Amino acid sequence: MTTPLPLAAMQDEILNAVLAFLSLDEVISLACASKTLRAGLHAASIDFWRHLDLANATSSSLRQLVPFAKHIQTLTCMKSTASEEVWIHFACHTQLLQVLNVAGSKHFTDVALASFVDSNADSLVQVHADNCAYIATTLSLAKCAPRLRVLSFNRCRQLTTNDMIGLVVNAPQLTVLNLKGCPHINPVAVLTSVASSCPQLHTLTLGGSGRFAKDTNLHLASAFNSFTTSLALECLDLSCSNPFGSRSPLSNDGLVPVLRSSPSLKALYLKGHSNLTRDVLDAMPRGLTTLDLTGCTQLASDLNALADLKSLEQLVMLWCPNVDVAAVQLLQDTNANLTKVDVEATVVAESTTQLVGVH
Repeated sequence: MTTPLPLAAMQDEILNAVLAFLSLDEVISLACASKTLRAGLHAASIDFWRHLDLANATSSSLRQLVPFAKHIQTLTCMKSTASEEVWIHFACHTQLLQVLNVAGSKHFTDVALASFVDSNADSLVQVHADNCAYIATTLSLAKCAPRLRVLSFNRCRQLTTNDMIGLVVNAPQLTVLNLKGCPHINPVAVLTSVASSCPQLHTLTLGGSGRFAKDTNLHLASAFNSFTTSLALECLDLSCSNPFGSRSPLSNDGLVPVLRSSPSLKALYLKGHSNLTRDVLDAMPRGLTTLDLTGCTQLASDLNALADLKSLEQLVMLWCPNVDVAAVQLLQDTNANLTKVDVEATVVAESTTQLVGVH
């Protein structure tokens, strides 16, 4: 015999069943139209509010969500036009937030971020704020640093090296760090810092951030030659901001120790590093599935080392004038997994050299 549910629990179940067929806008409209429903929606601890996805939210729509903010655990509110003041007001009403995704929100600032941290310091583990131009610092996240697992601040152009390093060295559980297109971030400094502080980090993207200084190779060799344990990195993007005209000083001497410390790498992006030569190919981790060497102009026509990458599925070598089409074709013929190839290769004839695309 089934035990009957208490009336309150039965009401919650009925409410959940009804909400499953409604959009967020429809639910908000109901809440605005009926005091009874609004009270029920506000009081019930329902799944509907725990994972909220609201695209292009305005200040008005965000205000309407304030009564339900305390239930939200995952908030995806991308490309919002809500004002800073509204974000701060909304943040003050949250208390269980674990995942915050405000990518592309025009007026989301570091002050708004600090408000979310103040209200959710014990629960927040993921922050996605790509393309939020007014985030100038992440210092407020220090309060939840020990629990942080994912940070994504791509193209937050005001962030600085010291600011980010001060945060990540205290975030031992960090698994993903995205900092692409941040001109004031030193990629080498961040890479060496997370390598020693974030043992669980599997994704690090720094493509197009900062500049590689003259002492890049010395710093990388010094840091990674001393490592006694392997890194957990599976995806690494160290691409230059200008893959076709870079004068990056990064050479084999600096990169090879990094690769040897990262045997689990599956995706590697090295666009624009024109000082890398053929010898670096010998150090590529054998489990790579994606490799982008666009603009690595000194790579020679000998691609035999890539034949050992049996898991390789995608290869990009645009603007590599020394690589010939026969070498690329041989790779494809001998590796059934290599199905996506984008290469500007050289066809060598008796008297002419021609660039052709291989796809």
